[in-house]
Formats: sequence, structure tokens, C-alpha cells
Amino acid sequence: MKKVANKIAFIIFALLAVLFTIFAAMNYNSTKNTILDVSKNSKEAIARSLEVYVDEYLSSKVYAVEGLMRYIEENPSLMTDREQLKDRLMTMATTLDIPEFYIGFADNGELYDAVAQAGRGPKFLKLTPEKDKFDSREKGWFKQSVSSGKLYFTPPYIAQSSGKTTMTIAKSFTIDGKAAGVVAADLYLDGVASSLAKSKESKTSVPLIIDLDTQLIVYHPDSKYILSSDPEIKKSVEFIINSYNKDGGKAFFNKIGEDERIFACQKYDRANWLVCSNNSVEDYDPILDSVLLNQSVSSLVFIAIIVVILVFMVGYFLKPLGIISSALDAFFKYLNYETKEPLKANVATKDEFGVMAVLINENISKVEASNTAENNFIKEANAFVDKIKAGDFTATLDAHTSNPALNQLKSTFAQLQAALKDAIAENSNEVIRLLESFKAQDFTKRLDDSGKMAAGINSLGEEITNMLNINLEQAKLLEEKAGMLAESMKELTNGANVQASSLQESAAAVEQ
Repeated sequence: MKKVANKIAFIIFALLAVLFTIFAAMNYNSTKNTILDVSKNSKEAIARSLEVYVDEYLSSKVYAVEGLMRYIEENPSLMTDREQLKDRLMTMATTLDIPEFYIGFADNGELYDAVAQAGRGPKFLKLTPEKDKFDSREKGWFKQSVSSGKLYFTPPYIAQSSGKTTMTIAKSFTIDGKAAGVVAADLYLDGVASSLAKSKESKTSVPLIIDLDTQLIVYHPDSKYILSSDPEIKKSVEFIINSYNKDGGKAFFNKIGEDERIFACQKYDRANWLVCSNNSVEDYDPILDSVLLNQSVSSLVFIAIIVVILVFMVGYFLKPLGIISSALDAFFKYLNYETKEPLKANVATKDEFGVMAVLINENISKVEASNTAENNFIKEANAFVDKIKAGDFTATLDAHTSNPALNQLKSTFAQLQAALKDAIAENSNEVIRLLESFKAQDFTKRLDDSGKMAAGINSLGEEITNMLNINLEQAKLLEEKAGMLAESMKELTNGANVQASSLQESAAAVEQ
């Protein structure tokens, strides 16, 4: 019973372990998906925040460009009093955190440039086509701004003076309906880093900016990615752009090398940029590992508690099985004649074991009764055989049993008894006594029996009696014949004697 309980407990333990493992795996995946869903929402929010940070960073520069542009348009006299315009430019540059703030003129191609200096006020530069071989009208930022008539952001480029990634914001201004020049400001994109660094929410979190016009990365904490034309980087950039075009600001996954990362982007329309935030999915591994550890420990504790309870309960509820096992063992010993009487299964429960015990007890009683009947049958069969052996062929076997084999034996014995009675006699001893009387020359006795042998012996007695009677009559006749023969012989002898005497007398007479 203990082995069965242990096996059941082991099987249940194995099943629980498998089920809890499956549950833990499913729950782990569910938790992982939930965390990833939350991280997607978080990443989308961070991307929106990054776009706000970029907008905040660029707004002052855009405001300065647009402000000076409007100031010139509202004061067209400045185009003739350019010294006053220079003062306005330098005043504004002093209050702005801009590397270069400048104006290009359409009439002569000159450039008024306020160049920031570390620790000092801005320096003014005036570049002319004649003196410096510099014509503003030939520059891309000038042409694009004039042609579009809108605020124009140049594609990022590496500034020759500083070696930094730089971008120009430009806006043309018109006087009397004609483009009179362009107000522009240069800014270093690494200045964006101070704003974007605020968004680093995880260990591998990386903000980046993609220029949609050039499809190049214009900002990344790792400089090797900035304006890189590496095929793998361009492939990733293309995937990011396509994902944004497909799903908008929703988060998505992209595998870079062996690192799977989660991305979310927002478009900064003024510069036609994608401002993105991304981080490795592995950032969530500590949380997931903690969840998995907690689930594993909880599962093991639950399994241990359940197994202990189950072992106790199985042992308790299988206790009747031990009683039934003992009863069956005693019953089999009884069947094998090792014990004289069986043992009943005393189970008081009303469950399946109780029903089983009742059935076993009922069948033990039936087998015990049948065994008793068989023993009685065998005793009566032995008595029957003894009677047959003693010559009593009228003996009968009246015992009853439920054993088909013994009933068949009873039928066979009945057939044997009938056959012996029919073939010999009802009692063979009577036959022997009759034969003994025949041996003693007493052929007068007969058997009142219909047995074939008895009838045959009776017939034999009759024949012997008849034969003896015939012999007696013949003996009497022979005796009579013998008497007559003796009389005749006597007469013959007498005649012979007379004849002899006559012959003697004749002889004597002759002699004389």
C-alpha cells in the first residue's frame, strides 16, 4: 500500500512539476509580453518626450531666426542701414546659445556672421565675394530657403572649423515682394544630447535622430553611427523609417546583430526628422529573471506542500487497501490449504474500497461455503466408493456442490454405479455367496436380481440343476440296466455252469 501511495505521490509530483513548469513558462511569457507591452507604451511616451526635448532645444534657435527675419521685414530700412542690422544681429547672438548666427544678402552675396566665442561675446565677421571669395547666394542653405520660402533645415554635415555634426536653420525674408536675403543659424547637434540624455530610462537606452531626407543618423551617443553610410546601419535606418511609415508612433522591434531592441519614434516635422528612443530587450531580463525565480520558488513550495498533503491523504485513504490486501492474502492461503479458514476484510468506509471489501467478503463466504460443500461431497464420494468396493452396487452419491467438475464426477459415479448394477448385480457379495453355494454342490439357491451377471449365474444354476436332474435320471436308468445286465449275466453264468457240467458229464461218458 505504501508503494502504491508513493507511486501515486511521485506521479502527482511529476504531473504537478510538469504543469507548474508549463504554467511558469506560460506565465513567464505572459509577464514578458506584458512587460514588453508596458515598455512599448513607455517607449512611445519617451519618443514623444524626446520629440518635445528636441523641439524645446531647437525652438529658441528657430524663434531667433524667425524673429530676426520678421524684424528685417518689418524694418526694410535696415537693408540700407546695415550697420544697425549688424548691431541687431550681434545683440541677438549675445543672448543665444548658437555657434553662428548670420545673414546672407541677395543683392551682393555678402554675409554678416556672429560667431560665438568661448567665455567671450560673439565675434562679427563680414564675408564678401570680392574680398573673401564667399558668395552667400551660392550656398545651398540660401538657395533652398529662397526657393521654398519656408523655414529650412539643412541636412546635417560635419563643420570644417569644429569637426562637429552641424545643421543650419534658415529662413528667407522679402522686401517689396522680392527675396532680399536669408537669416540662418548654425547649431551643433551634440547640443541636443543634454536634452536627450534626460530620457535614458534603462541601461542600454539610446536616443537617436534620423534625417528623413538623407536617411542618415544625425545624432547618436556613439559617433560611429552619425552620418554613417555603413550598409548594416543604413539597413537598420531603412527598417526604422519603414516601420514608422507603417505604424506611425507605435513601438516596434528590430534586431541589430545579435541584439534585439525595441524602438519608438516621433516625427519632428520642422526638420523632417525621426526622433527615436531604443533599448535592448535584455534590459528587462532582471525583472523577468526575478519573476521566474519567484514563480519557481513559489511553485516548488506549492508542490512540496501539495505532495506532503497528498502523501498523507493518499496514505489515509488507501489504508483500506492494506486491509483488503491482508484479507486476500489470507484467502489465497486458505485456497492453498495453508490455513483452515479465511480472513474477512473489515472495511467500514462507504467508498469504492468499502464496496470492494463487501464484494470480497461476499465472495469469500461463497467460496468458503463452496469449499465446505466440496469437502462434504468428497467425504460422501469416498463413502460411495467404499460401498462400491464392498460390492454394494445400489449405493448412491447424493451430495450437492456448485463445482461443475465435481458435479460431472457425480454424474460419472452414477453412471458407473448403474453400469455395475446392470452388468453384475445389486450386490456382488450375494453373487459370491451364490457361487460359494454352487461350490458346495448346492445348486438350489437363486438371486432375485436383474443384473446381467446375477441373471447369468441364475441361468447357470438352472442349467446345472437340469443337467444334474438328467444325469440322475440317466443314472437311475443305467442302474436299472445294470441290474438287468447283472441278472442276465447271472443267468448266463448259470447256463454256462450247466453247460460245463453237461460237457464234463459227456466227456466222462466218452471216456468211459
